[in-house]
Amino acid sequence: MLSLRYIVVVSNEGRSRGLSDVAMPKVAHDPLLQKRLQEFVDNHGNVAAAARMLGVDRATLWRFLERGMARIDTRQAYSAALEREAAKSETSVAVQAVAVAVGRNPRLEERELRQIRRACEGVLALLNAYEGR
Repeated sequence: MLSLRYIVVVSNEGRSRGLSDVAMPKVAHDPLLQKRLQEFVDNHGNVAAAARMLGVDRATLWRFLERGMARIDTRQAYSAALEREAAKSETSVAVQAVAVAVGRNPRLEERELRQIRRACEGVLALLNAYEGR
């Protein structure tokens, strides 16, 4: 019977290393991100639709939702995608607030002004990033 401690891996340089020397990707559990993504999926129908909206791989998203563990770059990509979607949503809410406010009363409420300001700041940040390229 072959034991795992006798398995040897040959690296690119041709030298052999023990199995314990092989670097595995570092994964970590992120229950907060898992919960945020699950809420996003629940609000948008299913994993495939949510993955399309977020611009991420469906299978990887499904695995993360099941296990709650992923590499740091994957977790960062999910967080960034959720932030982009939140900014789009805030912009939509702000535009709707302006349309409603103009139709009923030219004076905006403080909450509506804050939403509009955040949306405009987001647009300015995107323009600054684009110009910086």
